[in-house]
Order: sequence, then C-alpha cells, then structure tokens
Amino acid sequence: MSIFRPRYRLVLFILLAVFAVGEIVAQIVGLPNLPRDPAFTVAREWSYPDWIVKDPELLWRYRPNQFIDGRYGINNQGYRGSDFATDKAPGVTRVVCLGESNTFGLGLSNNLIWPVKLQGRLSELDSLHRRWEVLNLAVTNYSSLQGLRLARRELSRLRPDIVLYSFSWADHQMAANGIPDDKLDPGSPTEIAIERVLNQIGWVRWSRRLWASLFPPPPPGPNIPGFDKRRVPPTDFTDNIQKIARESIACGARPILFTSPISWPPPGMTDTSGVFDVHHRYRRLARYGAVAGGAEFIEMATAFDHHAEFYDDPRREIELFNDRGHDFAADFLARYILGDTAIVNHYGSAALVGQE
Repeated sequence: MSIFRPRYRLVLFILLAVFAVGEIVAQIVGLPNLPRDPAFTVAREWSYPDWIVKDPELLWRYRPNQFIDGRYGINNQGYRGSDFATDKAPGVTRVVCLGESNTFGLGLSNNLIWPVKLQGRLSELDSLHRRWEVLNLAVTNYSSLQGLRLARRELSRLRPDIVLYSFSWADHQMAANGIPDDKLDPGSPTEIAIERVLNQIGWVRWSRRLWASLFPPPPPGPNIPGFDKRRVPPTDFTDNIQKIARESIACGARPILFTSPISWPPPGMTDTSGVFDVHHRYRRLARYGAVAGGAEFIEMATAFDHHAEFYDDPRREIELFNDRGHDFAADFLARYILGDTAIVNHYGSAALVGQE
C-alpha cells in the first residue's frame, strides 16, 4: 500500500488545485443567480442567495446590512430603510408597514417609497406635533401567510401603535404544481445553513446553472387550473387578513388594512388573463377579513382609479406604481391616519361595508 500513497497524495493535490483554480475563475467571472426554483411559478426570491436567505418559517427574508442593486438599502434588522432600534423611543408614535412589493417599493430608491414619505407627511400634517416613526417590514413577493408569520414574530417585539398592511397580488399568484405556501418546505435550519454555505462557493453555483441548462426540470405550473389553486387560497387569505388584525390588536396597535392598487385594467389595457377579476375578488375578501378581525380598512385601490400616470408600464408590472403613486399613497394614508374627514368618509370602512 505504501507504494500508492504518493500517487493518492498527488491525485488529491491535483483535485484540490483544480477546485481552487475553478473557484478563483468563478469568483473573477462572477457568481450567477441560481436556477428558478420549481416551488414557485412567479416568485424567484430563492434564486438570489447573495441578497436573500431561506427561512424555515417565513420561506425567505433579506440579509441584514446590505445595499442591493444601487437602490435597495437593507438595514440591520433585515428590512428596507434606515437602521432602527427595537425599543420604541419615549414619545414616538410607531407605524409598522407589512406587505409585498408595492410596500417594499420595488423599482424605486429608498427615499422615493411611500413608507419613507409617510413619516414625513405625518409629521407635517399632525396638528398635535407628535414624533412619528414608520418602519417598513414589507418583503418582495410576500403572501398574507408570510405576513401573518412575520407579524407573529415581530409585532410583540416592536410594539407599534399602528399596523398598516396590504396583501393580494402575491396571494393570488398560481401555486406551482398546485402546492400552496403553507405546504412549502424550504428545509430545516441545518439544511438551510448547509445550502447557504454551498451557495457561496462559485463552482457550486456554476455547476447548478450548468446542470439546470443541460437537464432542465419541467416548468412549474398549477396542478389543476382554477381559482382555488393559488399560493394562498381564498378562504385562507381571508383568515390570514383577520389574524394579522388580531395580532396587531393583541399588541395594543391600531390595525389598518388598505386595498392593493390597482383595481381594474389601466386605460388601454384589456384583461385577457382574468387576473384583475381575481384581484378584485381578493380585494373583497380582504375587506371581510379586516372587518372580522376588528381592523379598519381603506379602499386605496379606488383612490388610484383613473390615475394612469401612477404606472410607468402596467403591461409589464401591473401591481407596481411609480414615484408619483408613492407620493399619492403617502399623503393619502397620512391623511386617513390623522382623521381627514373627506378621505375617511369616502374611502374608509364605514363608507364601504357591503359594497362590491
């Protein structure tokens, strides 16, 4: 056996050298995004391991302390915006925002999104001159299930005075292979930790991309097309909206649900896919869940109607509004929170109960 040991050492050395050179080349070329995960038809968050990590409960979350794509500042808590302390400062009225991409502010720089502008508008309009703090806990492509789980994790620790929340678009995305969010399993904490380490190795990332290109998995799709094969089915959606309200109340906060723009196809756009019809149904379900949970709700979608200028390219991103839309949302929500009679009476809960 001793005759072959030097050969084994030589082979091991060559293999290590090949891996080392491959890793250096991979790092120089740049690490690719991961292939699309077949667990989702639309959401691709698991494809970006440099920015996003899997979470056994939330499915994914942002890595803390990073600046993504020159626009998205992620703070020390893993959320968008400036760093904040867990404990609320004395005399501060804290607002926590929960939601998906249009609350996160996808496509816009930090200072242009409505949660940032909301803090300024509340301070400007408040006749009582209170100190306001708005925390943006929204995460791209989050469903109401993820929002509920996040509320249970964070609200008791952050002790907000107001919880603003809005979900819909991610909820009624088609569930890949008919598997809803509550049945998805990203792995145990140990499995996630191992995968996280492997995803930082360049040749592993490139190997996964190459394998996926040579042997592509069948594209994910709904098992049986239909209204009930969504990431969050309708009954569960209503239940989640209701439970977020109750989690907020249990923490002493005032829950306010606002419906997600947009309500109907923008001018010149025809709804051939039926997505707006489904979105309208989920808006109504959100109202029912808010009322059942003891939350206020406000029809911001209706307020956005007839404002095509709030959308740069609705054919490409039908759920995202531009900086003018964010200006409008910040002013609209600030006035509602502060009791503006015109907005409360026209768009608030009391005016809209029972409407279709």
